[in-house]
Amino acid sequence: MDPDSISSLIAQLRVRELTDVAIARLEEHGAAAVPPLIEVITAIEEDEAVRRLAAITLAHIPEGARHLLTLVAGADDDLGDLASWAMRWPPASRALEPVLLALLDSPTPALRRRGARGLRYIGVDLADLDRRVLQALSDPDAVVRCKAIEIIESVLGNSYVAGRETAIESIVRPLEVDPDASVRAAAERVLAALQQQPRHTKSS
Repeated sequence: MDPDSISSLIAQLRVRELTDVAIARLEEHGAAAVPPLIEVITAIEEDEAVRRLAAITLAHIPEGARHLLTLVAGADDDLGDLASWAMRWPPASRALEPVLLALLDSPTPALRRRGARGLRYIGVDLADLDRRVLQALSDPDAVVRCKAIEIIESVLGNSYVAGRETAIESIVRPLEVDPDASVRAAAERVLAALQQQPRHTKSS
């Protein structure tokens, strides 16, 4: 078998020492590699690590990234999460973010959860938190509320948070009395992290 054939390269995704080279060469094959890679990520019996490698490879092929976007908003929760996870780095994340934000408006709790989880993966910039992220903090579904807090938690410690500690606290503080224990715990983590951050003041 040709070691650079698509089928051979996909087989190499299952060999730890060969994965980096296999991914790079599959990306070079471009659109031709997309259908067999999709077969890998949709194979329930496939090893999870291999499915993730195939998804990452798809995210770096334009045609593959477009297919992953359809999975993000699709009916299968497992594939939707896998697609979001694989697209969490630029440039794919730039196309992913509006899709995830749209999911926060879905009437289906499972899709709102997926949107919130996906936004947590890509770590949206607090300076640009969309209204739908803030609305998700009061979502009737506790998992969505918890993931919305984690979106905020994901940006703590980054330089662009400087000077926004008070704003974060005002957003999260009410959730300390949330009826769901996991939401309360997430809120407490964020508030505790804020206490560890140096307070920034405007220079005179």
